[in-house]
Amino acid sequence: MDQIFQAYGLRFADVERWGGKVTFEERQRGRLDALRANVIDAVFDEALMTQRWKVITDELDFTFLSLDEHPLRHCEQIGMQRGWIPQGRLRGVDRDIPTVDFAGWLLYCREDFPDDYAYYVIRALDENKKMIESLFQPGQGLTGGIVPGELCRDTGIPLHSGAAKYYREKGYL
Repeated sequence: MDQIFQAYGLRFADVERWGGKVTFEERQRGRLDALRANVIDAVFDEALMTQRWKVITDELDFTFLSLDEHPLRHCEQIGMQRGWIPQGRLRGVDRDIPTVDFAGWLLYCREDFPDDYAYYVIRALDENKKMIESLFQPGQGLTGGIVPGELCRDTGIPLHSGAAKYYREKGYL
């Protein structure tokens, strides 16, 4: 939100200057309770694939805000990916809504992480992808399948050499 506000030339202090109040509720339950009690008017959050968003948007009316082109370009320049909330994804989403996308399975590690560890982590994900996917029900925290041939492409950062070795051996690269 800091980056998006910055792209619009705003700061959180501006919201308060206009008479609003900015809070940072870390507990999801607290945020939902505050919405239900009409204590807060807006939520800027992530994880639209989770069940909590379906529950709250089925219960309450929301207006979904899209991002303009300039803020989207700004976010892309600092490494975020452009995305959208597809029409019909949640009640109240009556058109595709441009936003940023944090979906995917990019794993990070230190540069000095041992090659063989990185290799085996990726191997374990690949060999156990069906079991991992079975742990999630629709609407929970897994937005899509684990597809190793896609995980190693367009990452925006270099692949760890151990992970790259596994991907090459399997023919994914």
